[in-house]
Amino acid sequence: MMTDMTASDFAEQLTARLCEVDQKAAKIKSQMAPLIQEREQALVAGNTATSVSLKHQLNELQERLEDLEYAKKAVQAKLRVYDQKAPDAAKVRDKANALWQEGRGLIDEEGRALIDQFVKMQSRARIVYGKALELDSKIEALGKEHLRLVGRDMHGPDSIIHKVHQLGEFAGLNIQAIKPLEPWQYISDEELAAKQKEELDKKLAQHEARIKLAEAAAPDCPNCARAKVETKLVVARREGRSDQPGESLYRGTWHFICPKCGATMTQSIPTTKTR
Repeated sequence: MMTDMTASDFAEQLTARLCEVDQKAAKIKSQMAPLIQEREQALVAGNTATSVSLKHQLNELQERLEDLEYAKKAVQAKLRVYDQKAPDAAKVRDKANALWQEGRGLIDEEGRALIDQFVKMQSRARIVYGKALELDSKIEALGKEHLRLVGRDMHGPDSIIHKVHQLGEFAGLNIQAIKPLEPWQYISDEELAAKQKEELDKKLAQHEARIKLAEAAAPDCPNCARAKVETKLVVARREGRSDQPGESLYRGTWHFICPKCGATMTQSIPTTKTR
């Protein structure tokens, strides 16, 4: 629940600032009074140097006093705006709170075990999720209106979507839709192995094209170069995953080996990152 701001810290801070400005102004005026008398005496005595020095001090104090007067007018203007807009801001907060309470009642569904029921539940949850998004958007807009009215953050309620983040994990727009169970069909071990091999062979064929790109851009062996022998590095196919031989965990970065001296190197080949 949100608290009302009619007697908010914001108004109190403005009032305190106004008192502070008045105190500083009074202090400056008290400092100016004896200086004015001293300058009058210096002028009567014909002490020009002292008179000029005192005049500079008085001018500096006068400028500080004028700055404080501007500050006082600015604070008073803010207080007037706050007094005028505070009731409207309170109504905005009430609307936001009402929406928040409405949002709290959106999620009320008992769990069911059967997959076809989950399909129906997700479909309904997507509608609820959309309503929660709308309420969050309205509350956010009210927060902006509150800030515009009184120049103060409303510190509104938590996001409904964040409060029920589990709903987003079940019914968010980026979540794959639950599908009804397909009819079960028996697959023998031999058929399963054949299918897996077919999929692996397909991946390896695609990966082979990337290996050729990597080797075309591979550097020369630095070890052989020291002996003034030019040897091109090749992809170390024994490294990496079984379906991505030679490639590191970072896509586009390859394990290389020298076919002549056996030296190894890991090198990024940018042209293979998007293939």
